[in-house]
Amino acid sequence: MNNDIRIICTKCGAGLVPDRENKIYRCNYCGVAFGSSIIFDENAMAKANKALSDGEFNEADVWYRCVLMRCSYDLEALRGRILCVAKWKSFKDAEDVSAVTAVRLKNIRAKVDEAMVHAWDKDRGYLEKITVMLNILEKLWRKDLEIRPVANKKDRYERNRDFCTVDMPGVDEFSKNTAASTINGIKAELDVLTKERDDIEKQFKEVLTDLLKADSEVISAG
Repeated sequence: MNNDIRIICTKCGAGLVPDRENKIYRCNYCGVAFGSSIIFDENAMAKANKALSDGEFNEADVWYRCVLMRCSYDLEALRGRILCVAKWKSFKDAEDVSAVTAVRLKNIRAKVDEAMVHAWDKDRGYLEKITVMLNILEKLWRKDLEIRPVANKKDRYERNRDFCTVDMPGVDEFSKNTAASTINGIKAELDVLTKERDDIEKQFKEVLTDLLKADSEVISAG
């Protein structure tokens, strides 16, 4: 074990203290401990990336943390931890808006903020691109939430359309026209919301393309 190397706790930021007898590094502040063989594993980054590509996000996060214990500003590892908390193998997975939740967005933002604290100044522009993408992703997700009840209402009215339009005893022309007008009104509302979503989605694709370009440079540099 090397007492001269400062090992950083990725949970609280304190220095880990070497325990020679047990061959571990322990944090006296939050209590976490890691074996020295894991911390100094030269293949930690490769193992992290392999676990990430396999969708083993918890395992990948452990290895990325090991990298960051020795080098807290390693951008590839900071990026990896963001992907792990997002449950994304790559940022392209952000296109699946159906998997977004408020809690997940909150956790991703927290991890990006954490990365901002440790990253070098030259790398913060890349992290800012992630934040911009998250902002548009959240707008897209919220628009989907707004559309869903209107779409459901439209479907419900259309399923009952026959009861409003066919000749039935007791259904006068005014009632038929009112029902048809209601359906048309719902359709018009849905058209507006869908147009707004399309505009947001276009913007999202643009910022995601920009992020993926920057992301490929980070991977290549790593």
